[in-house]
Amino acid sequence: MNRQQLKEIVENVLSETAELVDVGQSPLAYHGYVGGKNRLALIDHDAPPSKPNHMFFTDYTRMRKFKKGKFGRLKRPVVDEFVPGGPPGMVAFQDWSWYGDKEAIYLDYLYVRGDLRGRGYARKLIQGVIDMHPDIKLLHFGKMMREEIGHLQQWFAKKYEGQINVIGAKNY
Repeated sequence: MNRQQLKEIVENVLSETAELVDVGQSPLAYHGYVGGKNRLALIDHDAPPSKPNHMFFTDYTRMRKFKKGKFGRLKRPVVDEFVPGGPPGMVAFQDWSWYGDKEAIYLDYLYVRGDLRGRGYARKLIQGVIDMHPDIKLLHFGKMMREEIGHLQQWFAKKYEGQINVIGAKNY
């Protein structure tokens, strides 16, 4: 057994209790995009609860202290944005949308809680989207901001070579 096979077994065991849930539309606002993004969440009830007011995982309220479009402070901060949290036990999520025809998928945003990284959750999310749509021809990772996502893109490109064209732009 080589190192890669051992790593895959360990990641599968660590993420074994996690289940994929299609949450529906993403609560995040994507500028310049008309229509909603789809969200796929990973629920692990054995994971420790997230910190209070942790954006994306619990209800998060962003306050604004300055006037819009003008210089000057407000007397009292006002609610600028309210982002509803995910379902209980959510440890990671992925926002995705159709890219062109229904034969290509664009991964808009992928986020794993910082204290739970390295357990294979991101790989399980991406594999879940591919399993949900086995007839796709293109998987676009978009603008990859972390080296770990670049490694995942290369891994999926190698795994689905000749079946799915896996692309993305490295920005790290």
